[in-house]
Amino acid sequence: MAVGGAQSPATLKIEAELSVVTEPARRLSLLNELAAALVDGAPEDAVRRAEEAAEIAERLGDQRGVADASLSLGRALLKLNRFDRAQAAADKALDVYRQLKLPDPEIEAAFTRANIAFNRGEYRESAQRHEALLKQIDIAAKPSPAASVLERLANARLMLGDFGQAFDAQSRALDLRRKMNDEQSVASALIALGSIEYARGKWDAASAIYMEALGDAERLGRQDLVLQATLYLGMAMFDRERLDDAERHLSRAIDMARRQKQPVFLTAALRGLSWVRQKQLRPDEAQALLDGAELNESANRQLAEIQTRLDSELRARQVERLERDREIQKLVLERQTLLRNAAIGGVVLVSALLVVAVNAFRLKRRAARQLAAKNADLMEANIVIASERARSERLLLSILPAAIASRLKLSSSAIADSYPAATVLFADIVGFTPLSRKIGASELVRLLDQMFSRFDALAARHGLEKIKTIGDCYMVVGGLPEPKEDHCERIAAMALDLLAEVRDFNAHENTEMSLRVGFHVGPVVAGVIGRQKFSYDLWGDTVNTASRLESTGAAGHIHVSEEVARALRGKFEFEPRGRTEVKGIGSLATYFLSQRAGGGASVMPARA
Repeated sequence: MAVGGAQSPATLKIEAELSVVTEPARRLSLLNELAAALVDGAPEDAVRRAEEAAEIAERLGDQRGVADASLSLGRALLKLNRFDRAQAAADKALDVYRQLKLPDPEIEAAFTRANIAFNRGEYRESAQRHEALLKQIDIAAKPSPAASVLERLANARLMLGDFGQAFDAQSRALDLRRKMNDEQSVASALIALGSIEYARGKWDAASAIYMEALGDAERLGRQDLVLQATLYLGMAMFDRERLDDAERHLSRAIDMARRQKQPVFLTAALRGLSWVRQKQLRPDEAQALLDGAELNESANRQLAEIQTRLDSELRARQVERLERDREIQKLVLERQTLLRNAAIGGVVLVSALLVVAVNAFRLKRRAARQLAAKNADLMEANIVIASERARSERLLLSILPAAIASRLKLSSSAIADSYPAATVLFADIVGFTPLSRKIGASELVRLLDQMFSRFDALAARHGLEKIKTIGDCYMVVGGLPEPKEDHCERIAAMALDLLAEVRDFNAHENTEMSLRVGFHVGPVVAGVIGRQKFSYDLWGDTVNTASRLESTGAAGHIHVSEEVARALRGKFEFEPRGRTEVKGIGSLATYFLSQRAGGGASVMPARA
């Protein structure tokens, strides 16, 4: 039996086959199928089966199997609110799908990752991830996944207070649901759209949308949706000062919430009716309704966890001006707590508690005016925070490749990757040391900066990754961190451009420097070292060989290994150098790369 209840006939059939199958590959396939099927109804069982599948896949070296197991594990852990483990599993699945170039599973893993961010209260990250997902999906071919992404995007924007963007996303989702004739999803989408209109104070528009949703839900016999639409319609009527209509809808919502055993909706409806009673000058009845509107123990515990996270975020901001005004800070915390509490129940409860939160806030108009007076301070603080965050982001990207920086921000674990094939190039400026004795320090640094800036531009143009500079030596790699099949060809093209760039530099700066270049192709290990000062570096025989080829080369020449000449045969022209004694490696057959095959003058200087 599953934790979440009885299993379906399909899952029972898989379980029966698993009990007799011993062949590892078949067991892996069955376990992944079973884990995916158990995610929604029995997440604890899904976790157990996904972990078993991952172990077999790792043993078999089946990367697709590892990714499928990781995706089911991430989705199940999300259901169980174990966010850290869910994020790590989803990230692993996403990385493998990308490496295997499997777009559909990659989209599913990315969707799971974005939903994890939402459920953690990281709404801006969730919005950004959902927006990135939309660019990957062919909306015409896959309207249902696109609609789901748009709905989640709308909820993230709603939680951020970006009502216009939330409305646009939800409207697009509604259009897609209608084109698919998905009537039940249309009713839910209408409720969400009405709640966005309500949140930005358009109560007439919200009422009209809720009425349409209510009619659809009643026609479909969806009592859960009837409850939601009735509750929200009552709230909208209250704000329109139509107290009799508000009382009628909210009273009906209370009865339905009790029958359906929906404590959060019951709380919202009781509070809404208490506000009606206050307007009707019936304070005793209003208080009695409020006394009955306490959230259950589980919701209170979740609310406390959310409050703790929110307090931590606010402390991190260290906005002193807001801290000095305790009353205003209390209002901010109260509003944000109510909004974030909506995330407890997912998309539906986002709408439910948001309506309650907005109403509670509107009833405190005097306090709201005080809060508005402080908005300038908050905006100024946010600008400072955003500026510092952008500066930190630029600094990180100047040190690490973008893909590695993103992984480092998402996880504190060590980053180390093996690449079966990459091309490593070293370039050393010949004549720079004698020049450094003749000119001042500032001029020396200026010249070096000018030259290496040119090299950086070439690396970017060829899609290569600069690793570091060591004195007057420049190191660049092709084929990582994002694998590229033509990495060796890219490095060769850059090597030729480097020699041309130095000639142009000499003419511009009136210098007489030259470049000694060497590169080699083969497997490498790449990773991040350091904790206070990060450094992305490479290790392995390929790196050592490339360095030795540079140091044993000649000024104005590009010294390469036999492996490079073989890999680029037919694309570039080479001049055999014969066997070269390479320190620490031995005697190697090496070559000078001269030009692209079939065109262009040689970049090599004439020999005496």
